[in-house]
Amino acid sequence: MASPALLRSVASDIVAGYPGHHAGLSRRISERAPLFLLVVLSLASLGSRVVWLDNPRAFIFDERYYVGSAEKIAGLTGRTDSPFAQEQPGVDPNAEHPPLGKVFIAAGIKAFGDNPLGWRVASLVFGSAAILALYWMVRSAGGSQWLGVGAAAIMAADNLFLVHGRIATLDIFVLVFMLAGTALYLRKRPVLAGVVLGIGACTKLVGLFALVGLVVFELLRWRASPDSSAPAREQPALRSRVRALAACSAVAAVSFLSLLWVLDLQYTTFTNPISHTWYMLGSAGDRSGGHNLQGVGVAPTSAPWEWLANRKPITYYGVYASRPSAQGPVPGRPAVLFQARLNPALVLLGTPAIALALVSARRRGDQVSMLGAAWSLGLFASFLAVSLTHRHNYLYYMLAVIPGVCVAEAKLLSERVIPLVLRLACSAGLVVGLLALFPFRSWGGR
Repeated sequence: MASPALLRSVASDIVAGYPGHHAGLSRRISERAPLFLLVVLSLASLGSRVVWLDNPRAFIFDERYYVGSAEKIAGLTGRTDSPFAQEQPGVDPNAEHPPLGKVFIAAGIKAFGDNPLGWRVASLVFGSAAILALYWMVRSAGGSQWLGVGAAAIMAADNLFLVHGRIATLDIFVLVFMLAGTALYLRKRPVLAGVVLGIGACTKLVGLFALVGLVVFELLRWRASPDSSAPAREQPALRSRVRALAACSAVAAVSFLSLLWVLDLQYTTFTNPISHTWYMLGSAGDRSGGHNLQGVGVAPTSAPWEWLANRKPITYYGVYASRPSAQGPVPGRPAVLFQARLNPALVLLGTPAIALALVSARRRGDQVSMLGAAWSLGLFASFLAVSLTHRHNYLYYMLAVIPGVCVAEAKLLSERVIPLVLRLACSAGLVVGLLALFPFRSWGGR
């Protein structure tokens, strides 16, 4: 929003009517316009995620696990349809994941009650924080304000981000810490970055995958440097970056284990964070998904390379309008449909944008291009490596990769060689994709 100082300056310039004043006013408005649009974007995204938040009042997808666990953390007996209804209050029964994300959900339940608002308010807050954190990360890499707003807008237009920014699952929590930790690292604060990434891993272990993205980023930055062919002892910048990565990684590990130990003593039966971590790594994978109101199904697993084509989407929750037939009413078109499905326009632009970001990083040494490529490739490679261990993988894991794709696409669309009509077409495609996949298919939200 415009600050009081800016409003007073506008009024003063209008009254003065002096050309120099008008030039100063125009400059200040142009400087503040991206921040104003960022606020508008954040509020619009929040509005799209908060509308009809109480629909459904039933659990969506893995909410039954995480809300059920949060109810126990909050000391409640919990709903009868929770898989943990018979578990002991005060203890987190969902040991497959660290407790912190469920503590956030429990805080919402304590503040607003054991109802859809209480379950989902933490995701609303973190969804808005993710938009701001992505903007901050782009700026930390040296990107312009407009480029940061563009990347944030692309992410806000993605259906997967929208859905997880309004349902009570863990993925949106860890995303914010990954973005903030990376931004701090780019601002040469590796120790603080490690602390933030360690905290994020206490919501979901994939938070540590951001370290892989940072390794790829530093490799790209090294390859683009003019002294990359010199011996390591003659590259002081390389040694400095290695030390920064080592410090960030070590602090992330220590902060993760320390906070996990504190959380375990408070909310679980584990007394050793290493034992708990080993248990989580050896777990059979995430418990997954209800398909519709008629029952609980199993979410289709998918290989990471299938995510690039938006294959094997997951129906989290659906309500279907009935239509008459000779055999009686049968389900028709969906009235409410929550899905793990990426915006088709984002998918279409993703691969060429990442490829061009790699080229730009190598030829121009552009740090924003390096960031987009490194995040996308580093996070994707991490999930690919996990898939080789025969753990379950699902399309919604792509949420962690999306920020890098958004940065690469924003950078692509900012290039002057891209015709304006193509930029407008891509922007329109993102909006159409968002509207086409919006969970509520009627103005009544039912």
